Amino acid sequence: MAVIFFCLFMLVIIFGWYSEKYNVIYSKISDKYSSKLKLTTKRTDRQMLYFWLNESPRKKDYINGMFVYTDEFGVYIKPTIVYFSLKSVFIPWNKLEKTGELTRYFKKKSAYSIADLGITIAFTSVAKITT
Repeated sequence: MAVIFFCLFMLVIIFGWYSEKYNVIYSKISDKYSSKLKLTTKRTDRQMLYFWLNESPRKKDYINGMFVYTDEFGVYIKPTIVYFSLKSVFIPWNKLEKTGELTRYFKKKSAYSIADLGITIAFTSVAKITT
């Protein structure tokens, strides 16, 4: 029984790693805005990060379990340990333009367009970084 549980667990981990690592939209964001900043905040607000191409707004994708933080410089997006293969991202505010709101699962999310990539991201109210 333990072997079956272990195999199922590994299958879920491998599927999650593969499907998120090769996500075309998030790869575009992380290729342009990857960051190696180490955040020292003690807040651990995990959330679903939605993203989509501006040309096809009905085809939204998401990654569940991302840390999103903001400060006066921009937005920091950091994957949780489940998504160890994804890069952390920092997007400066001057690259983001608020385009509206998105409601999913009774939570209101702010939507921001990354104009130079043609991608929109949406996230809920986020932890403020205090240093």
